Amino acid sequence: MSGTIAVLPFDSENGHIQPTDGVYQQNGSSIDLESQTSSHPHCILLDKKEENAISADLGSDELLRAIQTISTLPPNFTSINYAAELLLHPVSGKFLYASNRGHDSIAVFQVDKTTGLLTIIQHINVQGRTPRNFNILPNGMHLIVANQDSDNLVVFSIDQTTGMLTKTDVSARVSKPTCIKFLIP
Repeated sequence: MSGTIAVLPFDSENGHIQPTDGVYQQNGSSIDLESQTSSHPHCILLDKKEENAISADLGSDELLRAIQTISTLPPNFTSINYAAELLLHPVSGKFLYASNRGHDSIAVFQVDKTTGLLTIIQHINVQGRTPRNFNILPNGMHLIVANQDSDNLVVFSIDQTTGMLTKTDVSARVSKPTCIKFLIP
């Protein structure tokens, strides 16, 4: 697929390429319609500290840069954690939600519409272990968490003004839930 960058970890101990950590799709085109009709990353380099990857894209003719690094965890948490799902509020786009496997929480961020910067506004316990996945209903009113290691789904309401989550009385027992999708007629 044109405009795609894949990250493939390399295990230096046994010399194996591991499954992809992520595939990034770049979009856009340039003014030269004969050779630049779509995104075409053709070079990827690491910065000197090997903290950022830089991609030259023949098609999009734009410069993107990281503007912020922010933790999904409270400052006092020191145990092992893996951030997992990341979703923007589907209606307002003003709030970003991230799950923490280890801290067993959802982090809620407010998104500054002008700068794109994030501000943490809440960490809420998922009422279970290992939030493998979560999803937000298309109307933006509720968020449902799939807690894989405690075999439960938990429903939270979303305050439409603040973006903050509140646990509801709704939950369900499901064996090892890993994904939540909505079938909307």
